[in-house]
Amino acid sequence: MPYFIGHRDSESLKLKIQKPATGVGYLSGKTVIRFSRRLLKADGSFGGVISIAFLQDELTNFITGSSLGPNDVVGLKFGSGEWLSFKTIASSTHESPKLEPLSIGTSHDLESNLLVNNKLSVFSSVSLNHYPLLTFVSITHDNIMQPYQETERAYKLTLAAGTALILITCIIGIWFQIKRDQEKSYAEGIQNTFRLAVDGAQEELYMLSQFLNPAAGQVDFKIEDCNGQAIRLSGVRRSDLVGASISQLMNEANFDFTRLFLLGAMANGFAEAEVELYRQGVKLKRWYHCRAVRADLGLAVTLRDIHEVKEKEQQLQALAMTDSLTQLPNRHWMNQQLPEIIRQTTSSNQKFGVMFIDLDNFKNINDTLGHQEGDQCLIDIAKALRGSIRKQDHVIRLGGDEFMVLLLHIEDTNTIEEIASHLLISLRSAGEGSEWTTMRTRASIGGAIFPDDATTAEALIQAADIAMYDAKRAGKDRFTRYTSAMHDQLSDRVTLETALQQAVPDNQLMLYLQPRVDAFNGYLCGFEALLRWQHPVMGLISPDRFIPVAEETNLIMDIGNWVANSTCELIARWVTEGRSIQPISINVSAKQLRCSGFRKALARSMQRYGISSSQIAIELTESSMVGDDKTTQEELRMLEGMGLKLMIDDFGTGYSSLSHLQKLNVDVLKIDKSFVQALSSQDQSEPLCQAMIQIGKTLGMAVVAEGVETEEQLVALQAMGCDEIQGFLIAAPLPIPEAEALLTHGPFFKPLSTSNRLNAA
Repeated sequence: MPYFIGHRDSESLKLKIQKPATGVGYLSGKTVIRFSRRLLKADGSFGGVISIAFLQDELTNFITGSSLGPNDVVGLKFGSGEWLSFKTIASSTHESPKLEPLSIGTSHDLESNLLVNNKLSVFSSVSLNHYPLLTFVSITHDNIMQPYQETERAYKLTLAAGTALILITCIIGIWFQIKRDQEKSYAEGIQNTFRLAVDGAQEELYMLSQFLNPAAGQVDFKIEDCNGQAIRLSGVRRSDLVGASISQLMNEANFDFTRLFLLGAMANGFAEAEVELYRQGVKLKRWYHCRAVRADLGLAVTLRDIHEVKEKEQQLQALAMTDSLTQLPNRHWMNQQLPEIIRQTTSSNQKFGVMFIDLDNFKNINDTLGHQEGDQCLIDIAKALRGSIRKQDHVIRLGGDEFMVLLLHIEDTNTIEEIASHLLISLRSAGEGSEWTTMRTRASIGGAIFPDDATTAEALIQAADIAMYDAKRAGKDRFTRYTSAMHDQLSDRVTLETALQQAVPDNQLMLYLQPRVDAFNGYLCGFEALLRWQHPVMGLISPDRFIPVAEETNLIMDIGNWVANSTCELIARWVTEGRSIQPISINVSAKQLRCSGFRKALARSMQRYGISSSQIAIELTESSMVGDDKTTQEELRMLEGMGLKLMIDDFGTGYSSLSHLQKLNVDVLKIDKSFVQALSSQDQSEPLCQAMIQIGKTLGMAVVAEGVETEEQLVALQAMGCDEIQGFLIAAPLPIPEAEALLTHGPFFKPLSTSNRLNAA
């Protein structure tokens, strides 16, 4: 009420602050501070009083204690010195702080020393504008000095630790210095020793640094150091070498490669290569192994002389790529060069040719004249080939008697035929005066052109090879250009080979018999067993078509054994049926005589069917007699020892010597049909036939003329004294049922009178 009356009677609108007093109502028993103010109505007359009571502690609750310490005091005081509100840190008492002396003026900013609660403190107060109040704070000296004392203690500890650390560091430093001096002394000794070793090394060692050469406008390398070997081989003094750039010391060609090599080492950290360099010091161009390693200061580079090793490698490579006999490039050289030739030819849109050359009848030279003469033949052939090609072309020896010619830059496809024709002429006159030329060795050549006939190395060689075999089939000593039809023929051959493997197991083979008759009385005196193949799809296949395939694939062994067994079985059946028996001759190839398999199979069949040696004979091609193959000669002697007659088929077309005929006691000579069929022409066939018949008579052999087709040929042979004839004049090869009908046949022609026979004899 006093406040209400005071505000009513006073016109002041200022806030009035009551001293701390005991509250009333719900604040009863608590110390409060009351604030009051006069209110005016809209017309300016007294309108009442607004009063707000605060708990005394609420005016100092904003102090959390985080910035003050124990016994520090903060509060508000009236200008008269009475406390309005206060807070003592870390104290539970609610008594007013005891200040001694109390020396508070009215200035807005007063600071002094005094005792607060018997604690020496520093205080400060600030008066509030418009109100008779001071804000007051006191901090004890202990709290003020605590951070500094802590810092002082920390500094003292740091000082002590630092002093100890410095002392320890000095001790360690002295120890390291002593050790470093010892190591330096040792390292200098090692370095001096190493320098002596490096200077005496056989490898050149360089330390290079990279820099931009303004004169050349590009990156260059400077020699920072080098060893003694580098100085010796460079031919200059150390002072001239160290500090110089590599562009100053190298010619342009060497510098370009070396610069790129060193830049690669800088980029990748390492590089090595083998390079041929010209050295001014030794005035030689030599091979070196270069190795560069990136280091902190630049590059460490070593050069090792590998010239002698490289020369040996090149010599070995040349030997590996060269045929030792003919000194021609060999198959390895061709395999390396042909893909590159194809690449260059393709990029330039040109053509080149390949010729595959195989010598005809070369085996006869080795078998009759020996391998030394065969080697001389190959040397002479190689020389003839080299002298018959263009400068840009290559002759290669593939091996054995096979050669290949690479014809580069062919503009006209007819060029390959012209060169092949020239080669054939040169080969016919090669090795004049040499003993091997008596064997009339010629060559079959097959040709193919890239990219017309093939687009890969393998396919190109295969095409030329196929064409070469076609030339052989066509009669040898000729050139054949590859055509797609040849590939079809090869496919047919593969098909034939596959089918032939089932011919014996599936009983597809058949025996045909062609009769032989006495040349004078016309009576049957024997049969020759001939083979036919009845394929379920391809029909009847002649031996001229499948026998060469059987020879090449070794199927001839099984087929030959089948013929021998079937012939023995037929003769045994004739005996069982009581027929008139005529001996049957079977053909045996040279390949069958290179092992004992055929002879043993024939002996088993003869024993199984009870066949005597007089009922079966062996026909051999003349080439089977050639050479000194011990196995073949021994097999022939053992067949002869079994009591079998030996007959030489196609006599006159091979190269057998009379000594071979005599050694083996051949029983029958069969003159080749090519001589017999030419008897009616005006050539040398009649004297040749006469000579062959005379040879047979002289050696005690019977003589059979093959391929007799006319009466005129028969009369001529009778006049020469030929013993037997065989050919279409008598009968073609017949199936067994038709041939069996001839067993009881009479004379096939009118017998020669006794007087005429005596005259012929």
